[in-house]
Amino acid sequence: IAPVTALHWHGPVPKGVPGWGLENAPFDAERRAFHVRALLGEITVSVQAPGYAHFSKTLQVGPGDNDYTLRLPKACGVRVVLREGAVVVPIDTYGAFTLEAIGHDGKMGVRSKSWCEVSAPGRYRFTLRDLPGYRSVPPREIEIGRGEMQEVAIELTRQ
Repeated sequence: IAPVTALHWHGPVPKGVPGWGLENAPFDAERRAFHVRALLGEITVSVQAPGYAHFSKTLQVGPGDNDYTLRLPKACGVRVVLREGAVVVPIDTYGAFTLEAIGHDGKMGVRSKSWCEVSAPGRYRFTLRDLPGYRSVPPREIEIGRGEMQEVAIELTRQ
């Protein structure tokens, strides 16, 4: 069972409406389930869990209790580690690198201080922007497998 950190949902969005509000679903620890109270019809749920790709699905709500089990796809992407010798350099890499798909249409997705998901497995060009106080790092090609968080270890050299 994935360690789900959040489940959000919303009802149908009428045509022409530019936005809507997401509702948070409370977690019932005893039943190990999230609970949603919604009107009959369609709802869209979005789920977040560490190590899993962002997941969204439209469900049909009928009368009474409705139980759904959602199977989350494993995330694929990169975990970036910057080193200077044996020391890990504590630089926030959010926005410090790009991943460009090679031969497919994968895109960068959800990211944090040290990792980034991609929308599809495959070959990518990893480019690290210049970091103050360090020499430029040449771009490199990496292969990201399905359901795999590929570690990209970068050796930094002071200027």
